[in-house]
Amino acid sequence: MRDNIPESVLEAYQVLKNKIPVRRLAASVPLDPDTTFDIFEIGSQVFLALVTTDYADPYSQSRELKSISGSHGFEFVNLHKPFSTDGETIDITKNNKMEGGFFVTAPHGKYKLYYYLANLKRMS
Repeated sequence: MRDNIPESVLEAYQVLKNKIPVRRLAASVPLDPDTTFDIFEIGSQVFLALVTTDYADPYSQSRELKSISGSHGFEFVNLHKPFSTDGETIDITKNNKMEGGFFVTAPHGKYKLYYYLANLKRMS
């Protein structure tokens, strides 16, 4: 899984350095492009999700993760700011658009891919 994550994204989110994803979640009917969630456990029951998506609304992505992760799912708590050295986070609110600074142009320049790193809260 880690091979699918661009090196520039791993550099942007230093907390992922040397961390190995424990699971990848995606919608059951993939579209191109679509959203994937790489789940990392960074401590005892402390999880992060690296979200790769073509959609600029992290609130919507949080709802999507809850819907595909089942009855023992996850929800976003907040987002890590890229290139932050002090662990700065951003609160997520409904319709919180992230068009600036959170995307790279996908191969062939047809669309943008957004990368979010979100703290997760496990739901029971």
